[in-house]
Amino acid sequence: MARRRHRTSTKPAFTPESGIPSGKYPSTIVSRSETELILTYEEYIDFCINCQPHPERSGCYQTSRDNGRPQWHGTDNFEHAARLEREGWPEGCQKMANIVAKLDLKQSGDIMVPQPIMDVSGDYVDVATFIQGVPECMVRWEEVETQKRIAKILFNGSVSGGVSVDAIQWKGATVLALIDRLEATGIRVELDIINISVSHRDERDSTLYTVKKAQDSLHIDRLAFHLVNPSSLRRFNFACCENKEPWICERMDYQHGYGSPGNPSPRQRKGYDLIVPELHLCTVDQSIKEIERMFNTVCKVGELVSDEWNS
Repeated sequence: MARRRHRTSTKPAFTPESGIPSGKYPSTIVSRSETELILTYEEYIDFCINCQPHPERSGCYQTSRDNGRPQWHGTDNFEHAARLEREGWPEGCQKMANIVAKLDLKQSGDIMVPQPIMDVSGDYVDVATFIQGVPECMVRWEEVETQKRIAKILFNGSVSGGVSVDAIQWKGATVLALIDRLEATGIRVELDIINISVSHRDERDSTLYTVKKAQDSLHIDRLAFHLVNPSSLRRFNFACCENKEPWICERMDYQHGYGSPGNPSPRQRKGYDLIVPELHLCTVDQSIKEIERMFNTVCKVGELVSDEWNS
């Protein structure tokens, strides 16, 4: 479905006629169906603007501004989270560094992937080519250098409120180490973050924004906040939910919570080299194993993620 610019509507339903009032966030694109609303921020700054407090939206749940659970949120308050977003989060970088220290970083230019080569001799015969009488009917496999390219990665930041800070940080630090490795080998990374809320009526509200474009320099300290710090979800994304139009908050029941976490739909998964899977990690060795799997997925341009990763 083609994405369309938002337009004004007062109908309280996720229909093609309903959307977000125009003029406030000109780079925002809204895709809709009867049960799904997808907000895509083409410019990250617009996402940040929409996370700022809106007193007139005080009817929604206000967990993003709660100062009572700094460990759960990952920061003391929203102002603390905003400062880390601007300046970076060194502690998150250190968590990544602990993984990278044991990671075998390949140098630029030696990412090798197996490719089939047709020749007069090889490992096995290609029957169709043999029947056609082509001399080069044998297949052998060789390691060849992959083309330098851009890797588009989708990171799902949605987690249940019961997920521990430690689990969030292990997943984020692992993906951060993967990005560091890809960039070190000459593959530029474009990173999108998606947060998905599912209501008790199985209606979905998704927010998608790009935190790193392929041409952007790699600022590990700032990415550490987005990927490793729980405040990326529990302050910034919650604030975005709280500031949505009243009819959306009512439809999604944001007056009482933020719904359940969801997985990207097939439509949302299109166009990515990697959909970061669910990762349940607690050791450096486990992180390295998953980095290797994700790294190979990106370099081989194969299936995005096997089903077992989402089990």
